[in-house]
This record gives sequence, C-alpha cells and structure tokens, in this order.
Amino acid sequence: IAVRQMPLALTHDADDPQRAWADERVEHADTIDEQTIASLPGIAVSGEGACDIFVLQREVDGIRRLFALNRAEREFVGEIEGEPVRIPPRSSVMLEAGADGTRTSPRPIEAGETVTDLSSGWTVEFEPNHVPLSFWHVGPGDGPETAGFTSLPTVDLLDREGALPDEGEEPLHYSCRVMVTDPIPGARLVMDGSAIGGEWTVRVNGQEAINWREERVYDCNNRVAGVGEMLHAGSTPTLNVITVETAGPGRGLYETLYLYGAPEDDTGRSGVRPLQRQGDFACEFRYAHRSMPFLSGDSGRLALDTLQDWAALGRPTFSGGAIYRRALSVKKDGRYVLDLGRVEGVAAVSIDGEELEVLAWPPFVSELELEAGEHEIAIEVTNPPANRNWAAGVVAGLLGPVVVLMRR
Repeated sequence: IAVRQMPLALTHDADDPQRAWADERVEHADTIDEQTIASLPGIAVSGEGACDIFVLQREVDGIRRLFALNRAEREFVGEIEGEPVRIPPRSSVMLEAGADGTRTSPRPIEAGETVTDLSSGWTVEFEPNHVPLSFWHVGPGDGPETAGFTSLPTVDLLDREGALPDEGEEPLHYSCRVMVTDPIPGARLVMDGSAIGGEWTVRVNGQEAINWREERVYDCNNRVAGVGEMLHAGSTPTLNVITVETAGPGRGLYETLYLYGAPEDDTGRSGVRPLQRQGDFACEFRYAHRSMPFLSGDSGRLALDTLQDWAALGRPTFSGGAIYRRALSVKKDGRYVLDLGRVEGVAAVSIDGEELEVLAWPPFVSELELEAGEHEIAIEVTNPPANRNWAAGVVAGLLGPVVVLMRR
C-alpha cells in the first residue's frame, strides 16, 4: 500500500535518476487506518497504534518465532495473531508458536522481595572511543592558512550538506578543528579506503600523517595512521587543526574521517583488559553543535556513582561495547532474579566470569542461582552503529535501576 504519493526508485541513469517502480500489486490509500492494516496479508495486528508495529516471522525446527517492534513513543497494548501483547515504547518482544499453533509470549520470571539495590558502585570499561570529524571548511589549494580558513565555505559530511566536491581537478584544501585537553598519546585517524579521492595528504597541526596502514576498525576497508604525538594538549582546551589536501582526477573529501582512541592491542592485553589504558579520550560537543569536538584524555575505565547515558560519560558518538562490573554479596544459597531495569542496547550477563545469557529486549531480567558469599557481576552492553555513523544522539548504556530479588 502506498500512502498519498507513490515513491520513486533511484536509478543508475543520470539522465533519468528516478522512475516509477510499482505495478498493479500496489494499492493507493489516502491514510493508514485499522481497516487498511486489516486488508494486508500476513500477520494480524490489532489495537490502538497497530500501524506502528513491525512484525518479522521465521520458522525454525517447526517452531514459528515472531519478532514485534513498537516504533512509537507510547506503549502498545493489543493483539498479534490473537495473542494479547504489551510492548513498551520503542521496544520489542519475541513470541513463539508451537506445532499445535498455540502462540505464547515469553514466560515471565516471578520475583519476590528485593535483596539489594545495585544502581551505584559500578565500574565501566569502554572499547576505544571515537568521534566523527565531519565538519570541514573547504577552499582552493592556495586558500587561507590556518588563521583564516574559518571564513571559507563548509561541508558537513554526515548530513551531506554544503560544499561537496565537484568534478574538477584543481587542488582543494579542507580544514577541521578539534579542541584537546590532556594528552591522547594513542590517538589514531581512521577512514574508509575511499574517503579521499585523487592525490592526497593529511596533516595534523602542520605535520603530515604518514605510515598509513590497512586495518579493520569499523569496516573491512579502513586506513589508519597514528597521530597522538601530533596533537597539542594543555590544561585548558587547545586548538588542533586537521587538514586534507587533495588534487587531480576524482579529488575531494567524500566520507567522514574519525579520530579513535588507543587500540586495545596496544595496551598489553593478554586475556584480561588492563585497569588503565593510556590514550583514550572523552568527548563533548559544546555550543549545541558537532562542528567542533572537545576532547580530554582518559583511560576508558570509569567509576560510576550513578548509571548514566554514554553521552554523559564522554561517549556521545560511540558505538561498540562497554563492560560494567560490580561486586554482589548474598547471605544464603538460593535462586535470585537480576533485574537490569532500562538497557539501551544488548546486554550479555556474566556471573563470576561465566556468561549466563544475552538479553536483547525488555524485560532485561535474568535468573541466577548463587551460593552464599561474594560474587562479581559483569554486564557487557553493546549499542548499534547509529551514533558512530551519523552522530544520531541515540541513548545508550545500562541505565537501571538494577536490583537483585528473590526468585519465587
């Protein structure tokens, strides 16, 4: 069903970039309502807000599994295939159907009284931080030096807006600003292999970045160069200018460059990550704009008084994994329930070094069988790539409240 206007498909023909793609199987509707939804073949969804529910069904070993996502900002209460369903805002559930056709929701874990609140006292250790260098001033190769480049036109590579490259071959000069407090000795520039066209040179504060190598960082075709020693840092934010000079056929800056913290392989990792990793950083975008990141060196390992969004921990454009650790003491042997509360991402739960399960949607609840004494909880949270790829501002991390309850 196409609502209001039929969308056009993009083609490879520059003279005819868009064309109709639909055939007689596509119907037109002025609005999407319950009657329109009911006319569609496939999974039956009913209830207020049914048009915001996306459903994917697969059959594995005779068991039909159905994944339902609620894209709305409000809770969905209704039915899917006749089964009562409640889906939190911007969340999802998994349903199953056995051989007899009976569809059941995941069996809820019954919990009793609260044993302890674990919403504070965590440490969190991040994979290397990264920030997109997407906002550039661009001009001719013989344009203004560092002091005057801010008067040049700009391009935002994340939004694909501004002075994008044309088909010329004359030299172009791109400049990007970064503010740095405290050294970041392990800093690296990382880019896609096709990010810069033509003959090119990258400089940091006037020093050429050399010894580029191919390495898989966020993609299978990345180029990486160490630049930590080229960055200027002080006790207050210090200006750093990264420049790209490009000329010749295909010249131009086409994709975002990234500044990464020190790789884990450079920290002496041998099975267990160290308590301190030199060369990572925290990031902040001041003045409500991502055109100039403010960076400050840190170890990537933080002690938390309260659980917070990763942006508040200096990781607003971070996509990857972070491990939360905390001690847990129980007074008697028994069956317990660990309730993580709100998690933005996927959570892998481990107790005393043994992984128990992976939780990908609410409720983020896990059953524990513990002996009396001291234990260590580890929660590895992984978020999707939207924050790294588009600086999307998607909330991420373990947010809690985290509690341990008795199992009924």
